[in-house]
Formats: sequence, structure tokens, C-alpha cells
Amino acid sequence: MLPSLLISSKVDDFSEFFLYYREYTSKWGDDRLLEKPVAIQLYTLRNEPFQDFAALLSTVAQIGFTGVEFAEYWGEDAHQTRRILDKNGLRTTGSHVPFEMLETRLEAVIADQHILGSSHITCPILPEQYLRSIDDYKHGAEQLNRFGKRCKDAGITFSYHHHDFELRPLDRQIPLDVIFTETNSEYVQVELDVYWLQKAGEDPLDWLKKYADRTPLVHVKDMDASGQFAPLGTGGVDVADILVFGEKQLDRLDWWIFEQDESTNALHDAKRSLQYLYTL
Repeated sequence: MLPSLLISSKVDDFSEFFLYYREYTSKWGDDRLLEKPVAIQLYTLRNEPFQDFAALLSTVAQIGFTGVEFAEYWGEDAHQTRRILDKNGLRTTGSHVPFEMLETRLEAVIADQHILGSSHITCPILPEQYLRSIDDYKHGAEQLNRFGKRCKDAGITFSYHHHDFELRPLDRQIPLDVIFTETNSEYVQVELDVYWLQKAGEDPLDWLKKYADRTPLVHVKDMDASGQFAPLGTGGVDVADILVFGEKQLDRLDWWIFEQDESTNALHDAKRSLQYLYTL
């Protein structure tokens, strides 16, 4: 266990926190739970008043995240963004790419991911026309297979990210299961989101166990008593148990990705959440 200063709620200076953490682990050894790296989904910080994209990435690095997951936008020029990432010691976990962009610009997206050093492309949601019936979901899965095969051929892992609506029964089936039953596990992986699983009344651990062999990325989130997004460690999602299982049982896991979709102070909540992860 780490010393009490590291888990004290009185530690508000996050720069001081990480300096103390590094000093402690250097002297006494790193006994924290996490072995896999932690990234932030940049959608979390979309409303923060950064001067420019470079300032955003610099701040993410200063907070202490190892990598970033892009949300559709990765700068005007992938080469320039890669230089900014390298300058700040950040890695690209991957990018959320809208379905429509996958349909029309997949080759350009793949080329940009190679420049960024990204090995993951994730479809964040299916268009409305694929959500009305189980047959529609099956047709959507066909398209995901097509995207996934092209990505695999290019050396990139393709995943699907879900919300809560894919977990609501439709025609006596669970659409999210249909998506992964109808897709080839060689082409389409799973980016499970523990908030949306719990929001839908599911146990995130059950789904992590079910798709343990198809889960390279996990969105780590928390939910307060009213069902709203919350900083990690402050809500009702059993984040610690999820991390324990993932570190021990998810052989394909590449990244833990923190995201908080809504916040009145996203930058502070991101710092607080990473602090929580470092104290486990």
C-alpha cells in the first residue's frame, strides 16, 4: 500500500502529488495495481478553454497520462500532431472515428493513424438506420466486419464502442451480443465502457469475462448515485475490482482509458481520477 499522503483528499496540488509518488516508488518500489498504461479520451476535455491543440496535449502530459485516445479530430496535420505527442512523451492509444468517416475516408484515416503511431481505430456508435431492429444491427455488423478486415490488413486493430441502448432487449435479444456474434473476432474487437454497462443495469465484470479474448481497450468511468458521470473513485462503479480483473485476466488488454463525458470542471476531474488510479 502507498503512504497516507498519496491517498489523502487533502492533496490538491496534483503536480506535488506525482512528484511525491515518483519519489516514493523510486525509493521503495512500485506496488501499485496497474501495469497497463492509462490514457485519456480527449472528448473529456472538449469544453476546456485551451489556446490550441498543442496546449491541450501538453496539459494532458503534465497531468500524468501516458497516452491519448482521439475523438474524431487529431489535429489539422497528423505529422504535426505526432511531433507534439513526441515532444510531450505521449502515445496514441487510438482514435474514435465516426461511422460515416469510416465509410468515406477509411484509407486516409488509416494513413493518419500510422503517422500518429496509433494501433487502434474504434467506431463509437452505429448510425440510426442500423439500430431499429435486430436485422438492422446485423446489417451494421456487416459493415463493421468490412471496416475491421481492412484495418487488420493494414496492421490496425478495429473495435466497436457501445453505449447503454445496445444493452436494451430488442426482439428478445441483446443488440450488443448480436453485434459481436455477427462480427468476425479476427476483425472486430470490443471497447467495453464500464459506465454504460452499469447504467444499463449490467455488471461490468460479467461483460469483461464474456469478452475477455476480444477486449484490447476499456473505458474506465464512474457513476454517482443519480446516474451521472463522476470522477473515478467517487461513485458506485467498482473500479478497483474491474482493474484487478483486467490486469490479471484480460490478456489482450493494451490500455485503460479514462473518460468522463460530462463535468463542470473536466480538467480537475481528470487529475483527480488519475490520482485515484495511482493510489490503487
